[in-house]
Amino acid sequence: MNLHQRVELRLKRDFSRLLTLVVVLVMIFLLLRGWNDKQPEIDRNLAYIMQSRLVTSLNLARVSWMQQGRPKEISWVAPASERESGPLQARVRMNDRGWPDPDSNCADWWSMMMGRELSNGNITLRNDGRSCWVSFHSQPFLRYDSATGSVILLSQDE
Repeated sequence: MNLHQRVELRLKRDFSRLLTLVVVLVMIFLLLRGWNDKQPEIDRNLAYIMQSRLVTSLNLARVSWMQQGRPKEISWVAPASERESGPLQARVRMNDRGWPDPDSNCADWWSMMMGRELSNGNITLRNDGRSCWVSFHSQPFLRYDSATGSVILLSQDE
């Protein structure tokens, strides 16, 4: 084998390795891009589920408030509360329109309405007077207004 043939063989081998590396990198890029595209969809589905559960709890609390004679506080057992010691029972402060009033403690209000303690660090809550803002991965996605009882599902850009 002369020098020219050895150089040509080496170039073909190096080109083959480079082509393999490029194909693998493109496949990794496409997989990561596809995974990132699905992440907001998963978050949005989670938001719909949480909104539905919260609205159900708020409406049940309002019905309990009416059945108990419209007191300032109601005895509340959260629906589908999942605890080893039994269902989550609490006294919930209600406003004069019959909606649960989070006061300044949205985390306790959230636990009472959702039936479970706030254990996931991905969910954060903040209060701005009469509203509770629920954030997932530091992005607000739900807002509860205690004056009207409305639960608003926020869009991605709010």
